[in-house]
Amino acid sequence: MSIRPTDRMIMPRAAAYTYKEEPKKAYEFCDLLKLEDAVKQEKEKETRENFTAALGILAVTGFRISELLGICKEDITIAPDQKSLTISINKAAKFCTVKDNTENPGKGWYVRHRTKSKSSERNIPIVEPATIEAIAVLLKREHPAAEQKEEKFNFLFATKSGNPITKSSFGTVFRRIRKRAGCEIKVHEYRHSLATIFDNNGKNESQSSRFLGHKKDVFQNVYVHATDSAHRELATWLADQKAKAIKTEVTTPTPAKVKPTGTDA
Repeated sequence: MSIRPTDRMIMPRAAAYTYKEEPKKAYEFCDLLKLEDAVKQEKEKETRENFTAALGILAVTGFRISELLGICKEDITIAPDQKSLTISINKAAKFCTVKDNTENPGKGWYVRHRTKSKSSERNIPIVEPATIEAIAVLLKREHPAAEQKEEKFNFLFATKSGNPITKSSFGTVFRRIRKRAGCEIKVHEYRHSLATIFDNNGKNESQSSRFLGHKKDVFQNVYVHATDSAHRELATWLADQKAKAIKTEVTTPTPAKVKPTGTDA
């Protein structure tokens, strides 16, 4: 397991912030690929499709779980050549109780809610072919049962019946995939991993912070703005890094099995 320290993470905390959980870890692309391979062993087709796209997106964007589950179909713009797409993060998923859910009365569904901060609002491009293909599958998916009931449905990640996937149900499947892959990564550690990968490779901190939707400090938030071209540059670089990791996994020879001596086995 290629775990890297996160001492120089570009994810500052408020001065009064007290970390009560164990420190987050960061992983390399070769470790993230193990989870993507483990998804293929899921029995349900819908689960495979959802998590192929979800883990692909996390690996090249570092979205928060609320941002990921809050993506709606209209937030995705596919380029005319279909070789890239852009996901607009302008809302996040927030679980709403049955009593307070005015969008879908009588249901404890996720609803669209404001992002964690103003700096979290951003447009992130994706140029990796495999992830684009996985997202396209979800965009084409129809949910007639939900439409017949005249329920509002537009979340990208949804169950077979059209209900949006909640954080708890996402976590249940994710832990199963993680166990199968033999990797202890948590969903939020995808974000820490990208931050560390950026830092270890000398990427501009202000651009990296904006790409991840995190405020570095007041000065950078007010006076430094990452452009769309800067986001695309980072997205292309991440796609290349992931492609190299895939190539390394494929070309790494499998150790030959040694036949025991002194036996006929």
